[in-house]
Amino acid sequence: MKRFEHTIRAAHGIHGKPAREIVKIARQFADTTITMSRAERTVRCDGLLRLMTLGIRTGDRVTVTCEGPDEMAATIAMQNYFWNYL
Repeated sequence: MKRFEHTIRAAHGIHGKPAREIVKIARQFADTTITMSRAERTVRCDGLLRLMTLGIRTGDRVTVTCEGPDEMAATIAMQNYFWNYL
């Protein structure tokens, strides 16, 4: 299991467009479970509506966890997206 934490810097938090990108990345790693947590709540990253229910805003700290055969590649892909865009 690989995990990283990130504080959201994007002006609008995680809204529709970034959520779609996160889902797109998660679906590239179908055999790996990718989840995101915020304030005691955890959802899988392979569904747009699930991500949107977290209500992530600027300044929120999230934890992304990747578990499965491609967990290292999935973690790197997610970290790159978060660091560059969120």
